[in-house]
Amino acid sequence: MSDAAQQRRSEEFTQTHWTQIALAAMEDGSEVARQALERLCTRYWPSLYGYLRRQGRLPAEAEWEYCCRAGTTTPFWWGSSITPAQANYDGNYVYAGGGSKGKYRKGTVPVGDFAANPWGLYNVHGNVWGWCEDVWHDSYNGAPTDASAWLQGGEGSSRVVRGGAWNNNPRNLRSADRNRNQPDNHNRGVGVRVASTLCVGADGITVPPGVQKSVQGRS
Repeated sequence: MSDAAQQRRSEEFTQTHWTQIALAAMEDGSEVARQALERLCTRYWPSLYGYLRRQGRLPAEAEWEYCCRAGTTTPFWWGSSITPAQANYDGNYVYAGGGSKGKYRKGTVPVGDFAANPWGLYNVHGNVWGWCEDVWHDSYNGAPTDASAWLQGGEGSSRVVRGGAWNNNPRNLRSADRNRNQPDNHNRGVGVRVASTLCVGADGITVPPGVQKSVQGRS
């Protein structure tokens, strides 16, 4: 095996790594174990991204905001103000729209430490930025109108991230706030939320693509 091939193999995210993550998540809730998982995911992110692409996909930016808001129109799904008791961010800052200072946790927290939004999604505000499939554009002028990812034009080296992170000002956690990052940037403040495309038959039952005439729905 060539040196280059050996290097690629060493970068692969294998089933063994998934097993490590699953076992640690189930058996050890300590801070040390959680940080070890973060390092593992960061180290193998390029291969992990490829694995996730085969199993599902990243959400489009439009999908991300739609699910984050969960039918609401306020800056945060629970209302117009925010405190560190509601989400994980830098509690040394106060949101201009209302709120107060509080705990700065200086790292991520487990799912379930804060309430889920009305659609059952956790940490849509804060904790880590969420990758979106879209290429970064400075505005929505010319964006797709069907909620699909915008993959043409723009700043091709950067992708959209949403939601804000544990080390951000609370304004970055707003449902409408958006930012960008480069896929090869390893960062403890950026994470992934996997989506899938469903094919739903006329009777509402999920069926494999091609089995019968279907319409696509996104989760």
